[in-house]
Amino acid sequence: MQPFKGMFWSVQYDDVYPPSRLFNNAANCQEHIDFINDEITSRLQSGAVTLLGKVGEVQPPHIVSPITIEHTKPRLCINLMYLNSFMKDTPFNLDTLVDVPKTVRKGSFLTKLDDKSGYDNVFVTESSRHLLGFEWGGYFFCCNTLPFGWENSAFIYHSLNLQGISFLRSKSISCLLYIDDRLIEEFHGNLPNDLDNPIMRSHIALRCCHVVKKCVKL
Repeated sequence: MQPFKGMFWSVQYDDVYPPSRLFNNAANCQEHIDFINDEITSRLQSGAVTLLGKVGEVQPPHIVSPITIEHTKPRLCINLMYLNSFMKDTPFNLDTLVDVPKTVRKGSFLTKLDDKSGYDNVFVTESSRHLLGFEWGGYFFCCNTLPFGWENSAFIYHSLNLQGISFLRSKSISCLLYIDDRLIEEFHGNLPNDLDNPIMRSHIALRCCHVVKKCVKL
């Protein structure tokens, strides 16, 4: 986390830590009430979200961010732009289709894999969850897992997935990673014991401690 000085949604800030705020949900939520109800129920059952209590009866989270709907999926997202204003950038590189011909050998096939609800498999520390609050239907909730909308979620999830990818690359198995999407080589034939793909070897995995306030390399 880092200090933020500037204007956000017509309010001036000069703070080292985000002041407590409560924001209203996006207007498009009213068009997807049933979908949002189903999504929150599902996440409560999986443990990805915690119900804190009824508005007016419990202490609200430190930040209550607006929820919104990404229409393309559709997908329930939390608009964490306010929290993101206090976050340090964590740039990282992604494999793309341009990298495929550099790593795949003749006679091989690629299998595509992607994680289902991948972010919900990575929990954030309890001390950070009060920054990931939202309100729906007159109740306060908080996220227990990486939320869509947080600036560092993709970096953390991609870095964790690099653990498995790096193991495969160490065995000279061509594979590419794009956050939660993978292309893994299926090769029919014999590989020389000393085969070494320098492009695969050049990828370095990170072990991360995932905390909303920071991402620490171990």
